[in-house]
Amino acid sequence: MCLNIPWNPSDAWQYLRDIANGSHDCPETPASAPRARTAYLQLSNTTPADTVDVDEAYTGLMKYKLIQNGTLDAETVLCLVQLYASRFHSYFPVVPKGNFDPHTLNEFASAEKYLFTAVLTISSKSLDNMQHIHESCSEYMRELLSEISFGADCDIDAVEALLLLAQWEPPGLLARVGYIGNGEEDRAAWMHVGLALRAAQFLGLERAFVPGESAEPSKRGSRQRLTWIGCYMSDRLLSTRLGRSFSPSSPGSTVASVYHEFSVLQPTNPEEDAQGKTFQAHLELIQMHSNFHMFRNSDICTTDHATMDQDHLKSVEELLVAMSNWHRIWGILACEEVMITFWTPRFAADYKTGPIHLKATLQMAYEYLRFDVNALAVKSEMRRAKSSDLYVGCHDDQDIPINNSNGTRDFPFMHDAIDAAKMYLNILANCVDPEEHLKFMPLRYYL
Repeated sequence: MCLNIPWNPSDAWQYLRDIANGSHDCPETPASAPRARTAYLQLSNTTPADTVDVDEAYTGLMKYKLIQNGTLDAETVLCLVQLYASRFHSYFPVVPKGNFDPHTLNEFASAEKYLFTAVLTISSKSLDNMQHIHESCSEYMRELLSEISFGADCDIDAVEALLLLAQWEPPGLLARVGYIGNGEEDRAAWMHVGLALRAAQFLGLERAFVPGESAEPSKRGSRQRLTWIGCYMSDRLLSTRLGRSFSPSSPGSTVASVYHEFSVLQPTNPEEDAQGKTFQAHLELIQMHSNFHMFRNSDICTTDHATMDQDHLKSVEELLVAMSNWHRIWGILACEEVMITFWTPRFAADYKTGPIHLKATLQMAYEYLRFDVNALAVKSEMRRAKSSDLYVGCHDDQDIPINNSNGTRDFPFMHDAIDAAKMYLNILANCVDPEEHLKFMPLRYYL
């Protein structure tokens, strides 16, 4: 077994891609065209929720640029908003729920053009048989992104738009359109999250967490806090995945709040209740993953590997205890015959009606962290073993012989890492419907 183990998932992905290409040093090559996907929504056969005269009922919507210039029609825009609300929103619910109400679309389109266009751009990417719609939305979105980056006057909806784009990175916005999985998404997401953090800081969103600092009404203040938490989650998730340092302007411990504090997450039905709880559970997992990322990278350049590895193992054990506590609180997903049952105290009342795809993403996030933590423990144990008398005489470029691995100290970590990887792939392959759920999930779940 070779010790040349990548330090982060992004490097691991690059390493595997190089192996598949037959060389560790081969130049980056374009990926094959994205898999053909059947559009979830046939816009030609879909009508808005309210059967009304669109031109009369949506006068504000008719002033939206893509409708004014004839690129899109109002019915198409309405259907795209409905598609986003039903298929994308639950994975990262930072868009105020009221914005999806057909009666408020006039204000949504006119007052929050950045967020509105981001919703259309993300939603339209799932319509493979109507790529011209996605291209039109992407072109306008690029124009709006340029405005933000050059200092245009913008509000909280611009921050939310950037966070949404970083979650899904629509192919129409990428520099090399159509090449998925070559790192384009990571680079674009890194820039979008960085810009979102700067814009949020300029707007003073962090002050919404300081008692007495925010004079905003309750609903507005709740939206500010949720968006600031979205900045935290996005920065930590992306930095951990890419093995980069957290942004210096990233939110800190101020985000440790429960979902009950956010009016935009308050449920009106059991599915929305599960959505808010899942958001809180994801936040707690991200905080643990952030702590893991910090101690993993803090000593990455040290020459005292023995001390570093011992510290890593101690931190891993503490983190595994924290993960066990999280697991007791939020429960476990059991995947049986493509059906998922979430049996846990906090979900006991709505486990039968809670959305399967949300529960799957929560379990996938947990298994991803479990794999990452145990993989580091394996790496530290193997490096410690290599420096021991058992491997004296082995060269750095030689593989470590693994004999009777059941008796080695790294075996439990190795077993758990493999088990976590298998669980993740099992959920992805057997518990998530490709057409109904997977194609609408944020990119991090399958890239």
